[in-house]
Parts: sequence; structure tokens; C-alpha cells
Amino acid sequence: MSRLRGDTAFAVGTPGVPSVLVCIEGAGQIEDGSTTYAVGKGDVFLLPAATGTGTFRPSSTVSVLEIEIPA
Repeated sequence: MSRLRGDTAFAVGTPGVPSVLVCIEGAGQIEDGSTTYAVGKGDVFLLPAATGTGTFRPSSTVSVLEIEIPA
């Protein structure tokens, strides 16, 4: 598990590894290829292993917990 914090875009997820993202502060968007998902405090997202990585684009300062699920 790691805590990601920032106000500029950052990568989330790991290729071939499923991850759970928990937004604990702030808001923004997760971009997964051509799809965008709105994210706010308290939202939980699963990035499947097949998805790999995405981009989190904060609209303000955010804190996100990224939890990798072992295979």
C-alpha cells in the first residue's frame, strides 16, 4: 500500500497487477485509456490487472491510497 498526494497529474496502477484506489482527500479524474471517471473523497476504484496503469488528474490537492492486490 502506498499513499499518493499531489495537485498535478500522476500515474496510478502497475501493469499486470490489480490495484484498489481509495480517494481520502480532494477530487479529480482517473483516465484509463479513452475513459475518464470522476473521483471524490470516499470513492473506491478497482484497476484490473488487464488495465495496467492510468493517470489521476487532480482538480485540487488529493490524497489517494493505492493498494496492490497480490496474485
